[in-house]
Amino acid sequence: PMVSPEHIVLFDWADPIELEDMANMALRINDFLSGLFMGVGIRLVDFKIEFGRLYEGNMVQIILADEISPDSCRLWDEMT
Repeated sequence: PMVSPEHIVLFDWADPIELEDMANMALRINDFLSGLFMGVGIRLVDFKIEFGRLYEGNMVQIILADEISPDSCRLWDEMT
């Protein structure tokens, strides 16, 4: 289900800095995938990704924790 950033912070699923990291990563992933698919005549309409935390000692990093495949993307042929 859709949840707002306020709910995510309220339920302590992620803090505002982590949300910003996720938004920035999602935009970078979108830019990359859009260009990749555009190069073969396919429009990336939308996609689903999941993020996770990578713990290394006392460092925590937000990472893409999901596969990116045609099953998690909506793709349209530009020729039709």
